[in-house]
Amino acid sequence: MSHKTAFSTQARVLLCQHCGAPIEVANAGGLSPCSFCEAQNRIVGRSEAGVAPAREEISEQERFSRLRAQCDRPWRIPESLKPFYENGAVPDWKMDEALAVWKQTRATVESTNDHEAAERLLVLTVILAQTYGAKRDPLRHRAIFESSLDAFTLPRHRQVILCGLSRGAIAAKDRESAEEWLRLCDAHSDDIESDSEYRQAWATIHTHARAYDRVLEVLGAHNDTVPIQQALWDVCVLFRANALERLGRTSEAVAALQQALARPNGRGTMSMLVGVWDGFCPESYPRAQQAASHAAASTSKTPLLIGLTVGVLGIAGLFVFAVMKTEEGRLASRPLATTATPPPITLVPIEPALAYADAPSTKRVVTAMRSGFKRCLDKGLAANPKLRGSSMVLAEIDGTGKVSAATASGSLPAELNACLQKEVLASAFPPPREGHATLSIPVTFDAR
Repeated sequence: MSHKTAFSTQARVLLCQHCGAPIEVANAGGLSPCSFCEAQNRIVGRSEAGVAPAREEISEQERFSRLRAQCDRPWRIPESLKPFYENGAVPDWKMDEALAVWKQTRATVESTNDHEAAERLLVLTVILAQTYGAKRDPLRHRAIFESSLDAFTLPRHRQVILCGLSRGAIAAKDRESAEEWLRLCDAHSDDIESDSEYRQAWATIHTHARAYDRVLEVLGAHNDTVPIQQALWDVCVLFRANALERLGRTSEAVAALQQALARPNGRGTMSMLVGVWDGFCPESYPRAQQAASHAAASTSKTPLLIGLTVGVLGIAGLFVFAVMKTEEGRLASRPLATTATPPPITLVPIEPALAYADAPSTKRVVTAMRSGFKRCLDKGLAANPKLRGSSMVLAEIDGTGKVSAATASGSLPAELNACLQKEVLASAFPPPREGHATLSIPVTFDAR
């Protein structure tokens, strides 16, 4: 490729109309040969038109009022597409069928402009893009987005795709292209999905640039300041809390995270997101967990337990990626104090790893670490009976399934982190289907 990154606006990347391989084509369109199957693709010129429709001018107050009325609108997968969606991606054995359905649906949208077909195309594009992201295949990731973009006519559909392209550019560390994609978007939409996608894309750009004050300008300093679509609410809370903590407003970050943790399934969702964005909220998230656990224990009056939460790094939600884990760095470890003596560990189930064809076996390996982590905890409790805190163990898995490297960091003491690393290094996983994988294992010892 001659352009800077796979998501650069300096060139177009589409899927070959015959074999489905990613090909670089001219912006002006015309005949483009595929270097894989040698077929000629007839390409129309790229449209540089933005997505903002002609509409009545309204005040920001009125726009926010319209957006809030839509906040509870869920993001749903049509029944016909559910067989293609497992654990956030399309399974390998369903890829050919999913691509055939995508191609057929795209042709229907282009020829009829049918709304229901366009909705299916949008969801299937998102699912396929997540899958290519998980496989670390940026060219197909970009190509599935841009090949769909040409078929859409509704501003909402086009805006979701453009925001996905922007986030892909940031994952490729191409901020210039990320901003170029967003310049085609509607900055003042009164549609909740369009507006939330746009805000989250800009929050990602500003976080990457460490412009945390700009993150708060986009998302608001409080969870209820800006209306956000239900599907992106938790992600935006995490970005907001991370910005608040980086600006020294840690107590506000803790309050924001506590609200998210108190929602139905909030603990599991936030644990997964923190695992994806390693390095976010290193101080505020453990504190929010501890406060939420104390509140739950006080309300239910149930016996105190120590929870061990284990997750797997992958692509989850809409266009989620983990580029910031190496950009943010980590704060110094800070042990968290409490007064209760914790009894034995319980283990929360994990999600399968997208990098593995054999996800159940991968889950069993991580689950088997429980006894080793328990030994680490016992050593830590012997030195400090008031021990509480969280750490993230990042494991690099080679092509044979061996853990080639493991690093642990967080609010747990250094000796306990070293013990966790040792336990992970001694484990063996199934060989990753892509020849390598990165697993992020959040370990939390908190009162429940």
